[in-house]
Amino acid sequence: MNIAIKDPSASMMARLKQRAAMNKRTPEDEARVILEEALAPSQKTPVGIEAVAAEIRKLGLRTPSESVQIIREDRDR
Repeated sequence: MNIAIKDPSASMMARLKQRAAMNKRTPEDEARVILEEALAPSQKTPVGIEAVAAEIRKLGLRTPSESVQIIREDRDR
């Protein structure tokens, strides 16, 4: 399959050529690598609200519902 990108901006083509040169590839090969990276399966696992809340507690971060306590602690210093 061949893919064509119609009317790419001069800026985009310049960046593609620059990136390709830095990686010692042709612009076509660089575009192929970019597509492969963008379409690769994500290694991230879905995170639910419970996992986020647990991480916040583990890090000792505070939530807005604790604002009164935070203000009192700060005032009492």
